[in-house]
Amino acid sequence: MVSIKIRPSKKMLKTAKRPEPKLPETDFSKPWAIWLDDERPIPERSGMQYVPAANPREFINLIGDHGIPSFISFDWHLGADWDNGEAVIKWLIESDQSGEHVFPEDFLFDVHSSDHTKNRAMNALLSDYLVSKGTMKYFCPRTTKPF
Repeated sequence: MVSIKIRPSKKMLKTAKRPEPKLPETDFSKPWAIWLDDERPIPERSGMQYVPAANPREFINLIGDHGIPSFISFDWHLGADWDNGEAVIKWLIESDQSGEHVFPEDFLFDVHSSDHTKNRAMNALLSDYLVSKGTMKYFCPRTTKPF
């Protein structure tokens, strides 16, 4: 199992740099999404029912309490004293493989990191896993039909 830091180091004074947004109560019986980012606020007018997670601990607690949502938007950098978004994706993949938390059939994701290299790496990691699992039909190779 991938070990990620779900507790900050002793020198960490704040858990999140951004102010907590005032969100309406989340109805977890309807499709919902996680916005994993320690600085950027949830995009306005997104049309999604987002729940913010500023660090791996908040992310893991959300998944533990409500399961994997239908959409997650990941950031790579989650603060100096926390693991990054790539470690969170690895934890999520291993949780799915073990059956502890299973990706829903309608699962989609985005990586909104401004670091293009990390963005591509995280996209590739999760896309490759979902394709190998057969979950992402859009990215599966098409079968060729003989003429």
